[in-house]
Amino acid sequence: MESIKIKLINDFEKKHIKKEQSSEIFDINFKWEYLSLFELCSKPKLLAYIKKIYKKDINWKTNNFVNESIDQIRTFLKSIDSAFWDYICLTNNSKLILNMYEEFLREIYSKSKKLVNNHFISMIICMNEGIEYTLNYENHPVIESFDTIFQDFKICFQKFILKRLKSINKNYPGIKILQLIISAYEEQLEII
Repeated sequence: MESIKIKLINDFEKKHIKKEQSSEIFDINFKWEYLSLFELCSKPKLLAYIKKIYKKDINWKTNNFVNESIDQIRTFLKSIDSAFWDYICLTNNSKLILNMYEEFLREIYSKSKKLVNNHFISMIICMNEGIEYTLNYENHPVIESFDTIFQDFKICFQKFILKRLKSINKNYPGIKILQLIISAYEEQLEII
């Protein structure tokens, strides 16, 4: 099954991923390269490009912020990918697996691209300038803002997975472990 998964990822990336991304921040058009669904972007290339366009050196604190944040995003994406794949494979229905996994990959692409374009690049600039990031019309330290946005990012995926699991459970009510997983997701989302 792992080879099928890799093929699905590769096919999706070839068909749907636009490598060159751009985001306008502070009236400056920033471009960056979307590497792959689970790598997101090259940290050194992203920093080098921002430095070139921004025309300022990137300080060590900002460099650390970028490295740690991208690592966090990558780790999270890989973990939910593995979990979601395992969940949908419980059905043994190849058509369902194919359709749900492609929908999941589309969600990863859309949400991760939005995270970088709408928040992350401007957070890098704010961090480098030593200014706070505006989130929900209030200024907050950049790391605190990233933590909030990243938490929302994770919750979106948990809700996405829960909705798909409920759909699977409706069509395949005999998969007992699925009912336990659904309960765990519901409890976790209630706590948050």
